[in-house]
Amino acid sequence: MGFAATCNVGGAGKWQTSYNASLKDRDVIIIPDGDEPGRKHAEDVAANLKGHAKSIKTIQLPEKDLSAWVEAGGTADDLKRIMTEPIDFVRLTGSKPQLVENYLPDIEESVDYVIEPVAIAGGLTQLHGEPKSGKSCLSLYLGLVAATGADVPGEFITCASPVPVLYLAFEDGPRRLKRRILDYMAGLDMPGCYPPEFRLWIKPDMDVATSEGQYVLIEAIKESKSKLVVIDTISHVHKAEENSSSEMKTVMSALSRVARETNSAVMYVHHSNKATGDSAKSAIYKGRGSSAIVAAADVVLDWGRPENNVTKCELISKDDDGQKWNFHYQTLSEGISWKMSIQDKESIAPTDFKILEALRNICLEHQEGIIASQLAQVTGLSKQACGRGLERLAKKGDALFVLGKNRSKIYRPSGV
Repeated sequence: MGFAATCNVGGAGKWQTSYNASLKDRDVIIIPDGDEPGRKHAEDVAANLKGHAKSIKTIQLPEKDLSAWVEAGGTADDLKRIMTEPIDFVRLTGSKPQLVENYLPDIEESVDYVIEPVAIAGGLTQLHGEPKSGKSCLSLYLGLVAATGADVPGEFITCASPVPVLYLAFEDGPRRLKRRILDYMAGLDMPGCYPPEFRLWIKPDMDVATSEGQYVLIEAIKESKSKLVVIDTISHVHKAEENSSSEMKTVMSALSRVARETNSAVMYVHHSNKATGDSAKSAIYKGRGSSAIVAAADVVLDWGRPENNVTKCELISKDDDGQKWNFHYQTLSEGISWKMSIQDKESIAPTDFKILEALRNICLEHQEGIIASQLAQVTGLSKQACGRGLERLAKKGDALFVLGKNRSKIYRPSGV
């Protein structure tokens, strides 16, 4: 193809330090094979040439190796362009380094929730719990909440509007799913109805760590226009070793890419480990397998074991304050209802505490009080979250509200 090129005897893993002198003061382009030995060999060659070569650059071709790339139509001009053009960080990693002064001013401070505060558009949510503890029930219930736009009684989990949902069911069969869906819909005051735009995908055979698996899942999400994807459980959509950090990083990077490219919230159900001691006390580390799994999540829901139809659940979020809830599972004559409450009834939820503190500070200057949208600008929470938090505080007596001239609710802390 007209380039000065070389390799080494024996192939991958057989580079010798004596070769370094041949490339002294050269501009070196390394083209690795697209497998693990090829990547490791490229890293080894680059490390050897450091201090010898004038410059070192590694490029990654879309085919498995250079020969396959040429057979697929790659030309000398194409290769020259690839070798000389700036690296495409977005294509290779999904993002690129940026100056904060150019990047951050355009970032919306409010979070784009599909279900607030448990599922974020373009993000991952991990729901983990012990076997037979009801975590699949909760994931199905949250899917129905998203598909119907219903509020979970207690007002701590809300959905601004109904969205299409794609539910990948591996644990339960169609008959059990039918019974549960009808029971939960009745508990949401929609008896005898099926949720609109709620799609079941029963036991699809896919591996999201592969290009084909990612493509299939992305296309299914795009075709259904789903904004929430529930995977019950994550172990069924990959063939990786769960305790291997490197293998699970590949799986989780793939799921992150799926969420990012479709701008959907991906919630995956996961099993808890059997750890004891300090690690068992921290909700973030209760998920089974490598820590690479939970590290990829934007939101973590630690689902406990039910006692007298009450299950403790802890939320940990990168975009919101942590919260601890009680889920009350209630069997009614017409169906099944879930009701939420704060675990410590005497305390204020962290989000509400943030709202109350901001309200007190702002009202030092605005004695007449403020509306929810003003509070949203200060706290970074959504207007809907501030409005609901203010109403909860008003019910408890921590905040007061009056109707303005345009009948909007104006809040101020009690005692002001």
